[in-house]
Amino acid sequence: MRQFQLKNLRQIELKNKNVFMRVDFNVPLKDKKIIDSYRIEKAFPSIEYVLEQGGRLVLASHLGRPKGKVDKELSLKPVAKYLSEAKNLEVFFIEDPKSLLPKKLLKGLKKTQVILLENLRFHKGEESLDKNFAKRIASYTDIYVNEGFGISHRKNSSVTLIPELVSQRALGFQFEKELEKLDIILDNKIKKPFCVILGGSKLEDKIPLMEALLDKMDELLVGGLMSYTFLKAQGKQVGQTFVEEKRLSKVREFIERLEVRNRKIFLPVDFIVEDEGKIKTVTQSHFPESAIGKDIGPKTREIFDKRIQQAHSIFWNGPLGLFEKEEFSMGTHHITKALIQNKQAYRVVGGGHSALALRGFEQEVDHVSTGGGASLFYLKGQGLPGLKSLLSELSPLENQLRQEI
Repeated sequence: MRQFQLKNLRQIELKNKNVFMRVDFNVPLKDKKIIDSYRIEKAFPSIEYVLEQGGRLVLASHLGRPKGKVDKELSLKPVAKYLSEAKNLEVFFIEDPKSLLPKKLLKGLKKTQVILLENLRFHKGEESLDKNFAKRIASYTDIYVNEGFGISHRKNSSVTLIPELVSQRALGFQFEKELEKLDIILDNKIKKPFCVILGGSKLEDKIPLMEALLDKMDELLVGGLMSYTFLKAQGKQVGQTFVEEKRLSKVREFIERLEVRNRKIFLPVDFIVEDEGKIKTVTQSHFPESAIGKDIGPKTREIFDKRIQQAHSIFWNGPLGLFEKEEFSMGTHHITKALIQNKQAYRVVGGGHSALALRGFEQEVDHVSTGGGASLFYLKGQGLPGLKSLLSELSPLENQLRQEI
């Protein structure tokens, strides 16, 4: 068996080839309309290139978590409409993602036409790694392209099984850019001081990332819901704010490791809280027992701003407060402005709500990732399942596919 080399789209002959492109069109919807098309826009240069080069294109994505059942609220029909109206493509929408109808349609596709499969997760085989599901799609695929960085940390059939059944594979342009920008941090090619800003709610993904960046970072700024677990680990009062009790000892251990290495950690010193229905600003020493922390306060914003302005490299992932509600979004917006102002620094934003806060200002920083979870996973240094599958050996099933289906 031969080992594959990682290729990009420009290194593969696409003319008259059937191209299956795994994209990440997991976009937010409201009343069945797309309210943030960022991920679609970032994938579109790859889509255009395949069509310009004469490739016949099948697009496939998931949306939400339908758990193997059809859920009309999570249909990709709004995406098909967007591609048709905003991108002037004629879209053949395939209701059943395991259907062999694309096999018939592909032969006659024109440069302005694409096939879009319905939500892959409507079929249980996507998340259960069903080989028959993967084989059906691979049976009409000449070239597999991964342009779904944001889903490539998941072991789904379209991410890990299908590429192993297809003889030609490539990275999309956006995926390639994601790796290029994140590798600067991963390979420790950054300028010092390096400031890491972490927020959001869950510590599950953040602790392994913090450990991976421990010897690279100089300063760690912690906000969001996860900061209250850090504060509680230091014996501080956090009122009724949720704390991950089972991770307190792990957080204490991590803080000690930071101190041994002379790395600095900055935690909130004041907060915007909700207390008995009222919103107010409180200091750490006067945190009401009945209050719930919702955002960082003005003094903390000032401290964080100063650290950001002095940094030469910055990585940010996760909002600093309950960003979804306007009254608790000030901390996140303040960090956004501080990041934009420090034009001397290398600045990477790791997707998610922090990326959403930068909408309209993406060009003001070096990189805004399309995948929050994937960027965290990649920076742990363990690789991505979706990347590894592009480099894996060819499955012996590949040569039998067209005879079996």
